[in-house]
Amino acid sequence: MFRLVSYLALVLASVVSLWFAPDPEPGVIPVVPLDVQIERSRVVVSTSSTVPVPVTTTANVRRIPDAVVPQWQATPDWARCPEWWLSAQVVGWEPELLPVLDLVMWRESRCLPEVIGTGGYGLLQIQWSVHGGWIEEMGFDRDDMLRPSANLAVGRVLWQLAEDDPAFDCGWSPWYMSQPGRHWCKVQIP
Repeated sequence: MFRLVSYLALVLASVVSLWFAPDPEPGVIPVVPLDVQIERSRVVVSTSSTVPVPVTTTANVRRIPDAVVPQWQATPDWARCPEWWLSAQVVGWEPELLPVLDLVMWRESRCLPEVIGTGGYGLLQIQWSVHGGWIEEMGFDRDDMLRPSANLAVGRVLWQLAEDDPAFDCGWSPWYMSQPGRHWCKVQIP
């Protein structure tokens, strides 16, 4: 239980810091590992040693040595939702979970973050009627589920809750595959 509470606190702190971080002063770009620039609703990655900035500024971002940079999972060519892989890792999804997460995002929302389905919200179609109570306890509301970072963070917590609960087959159990005999827990990734 302590592990789950600690994990929830870490995820919540990460999402809150991403969402509520103040905008930098004009012309000032903070140094971020891997030249990752986190903006309010998206993550922009630059492979060069400087991050493109508006023409009106001349700020450079220095690259942090690779020895201190976390290892991010590269997005494979077959990924259906490659634009969300880095965001998922930033909020706590482990690299080995990303291939199935990619398929779930595609199946649930076609990778569109503002999709509202039959009671489901966002990339992972989080079912508010089922999970809204504990999600609100984390500090999120229903509209937050349309923000990719919040949706992915809540989805990671939901995955962990199912993974730790012996009543479920695995962490993917909350997402229904809608095909008899098929289950996300048994998906084989090439």
